[in-house]
Amino acid sequence: MQQEPLYYIWLSTVLYPGSPSAKLVLEGFPDISAVYHASYADYLAIGVGKGDAERMSDKSLMQAQRYYDYCQKEHIGLLCYDDPYYPGRLKAISDPPPLLYYRGRVNLLDDYPCFTMVGTRSCSEKGFRSAYRTAYKAACGGAVIVNGLALGADTACMRGALDAGGYAVGILGCGIDRIYPSQNEDLFCRLSRQGLILTEFAPFTRPEGRNFPVRNRVISGLSVATVIFEASAGSGALITASHALSQGRKLFAVPGDINDPLYEGPLGLIKDGAQAITDADDILAEYSLMFPHRIQMHPVHVPIHAENDAVASAFSVLTLEENAKAPQEPRLPKPPHANLHASKARGKNSSPAAAEKADVRGKRTAKAAVAETPKEGAFSDTQSPSSAPEKDTSMLSVQEQKLYALFLKRDILTVDEIAAQGLKVDDVLSSLTLLEVYGFVRMLPGGRYEKL
Repeated sequence: MQQEPLYYIWLSTVLYPGSPSAKLVLEGFPDISAVYHASYADYLAIGVGKGDAERMSDKSLMQAQRYYDYCQKEHIGLLCYDDPYYPGRLKAISDPPPLLYYRGRVNLLDDYPCFTMVGTRSCSEKGFRSAYRTAYKAACGGAVIVNGLALGADTACMRGALDAGGYAVGILGCGIDRIYPSQNEDLFCRLSRQGLILTEFAPFTRPEGRNFPVRNRVISGLSVATVIFEASAGSGALITASHALSQGRKLFAVPGDINDPLYEGPLGLIKDGAQAITDADDILAEYSLMFPHRIQMHPVHVPIHAENDAVASAFSVLTLEENAKAPQEPRLPKPPHANLHASKARGKNSSPAAAEKADVRGKRTAKAAVAETPKEGAFSDTQSPSSAPEKDTSMLSVQEQKLYALFLKRDILTVDEIAAQGLKVDDVLSSLTLLEVYGFVRMLPGGRYEKL
């Protein structure tokens, strides 16, 4: 086999995602082989910091070989920095990934009008419909929709683009062996057939909160412009907007009610110079001369049944919320490997990724089912704490335990209510993401979170 793919995997693992050192070495040496064989002094000579130079001085390819073998077995593609299909727009940013893992169909993305379309995970139904229609019409007009596949507005845009028969790109903040969020499993399957899924994170990387802000630079970097839908002041969509501006990309935003906190983000961006839009044609018209062979301006009818199906699927959590108000039978803890055994029982051909995911989920479920003494929260004693057994929080960080303790006094909280207890909004969003991954809380519409 050729060594170049191993060298790219090696470089992407010894340098943390988003490291500016990647571009320094990829452009400072003639090829990836020279990058690998360079010395500590060679790295320092082109401006690489001492820490990154020390990490690149470790020439072991054992981990890289493991990832390569897994990708070969699971038919996962490798898009290396020197590949002609590696997007030139991404190379132009200050911190491009040396390597992208992918599933799906790779197109020459530089030849397409790629638009990042993002918004809050807690979007309203009206906002969801707006995002869906905009993406549907843009895809019909020849645009490629790009986002991070989050719940809410991101899901609406992806569903709209795929329902229109368009091509779309999803960027993960975890390994490509993972489906996150799990509620979007069907969307992932559709995207791997009809579009493209990319990630710079190595296989088996968990969807940790710190990954997503770093991932967002790739989302904006792939596109010629970014569109922001509903997004509160603390939404991760605004991080993507910030990356877009720093990368010299144009910013669009959908305006709304000035008294609605979900429009604080887009209205603030418009106030600072972003272009307001109300329809996909506003974006397509802006780039029709740049991509005359791709963009087609024509009236588009969005099928109401497809839109309603997307809304019903995304907001089915409302039914779950109502059911949760009724008395529930106590849930029994599962044995540590219950999910893994179930996976094996379904068939011998289960993938290693699926088995690992089931095993981890089973262990977390069993561990989380252990009861502990309720902790003191930050709310008054007049509020009724949940009578359900509390979960073992020993696997959580101090910050996550502090945040989860708030749910012991009140089952449903908003981001603002949590932040009011003296926590930064960015820290709250990051911790909530991990608590959701671990199964401690779940997100509800309207920016609320419920303790499980």
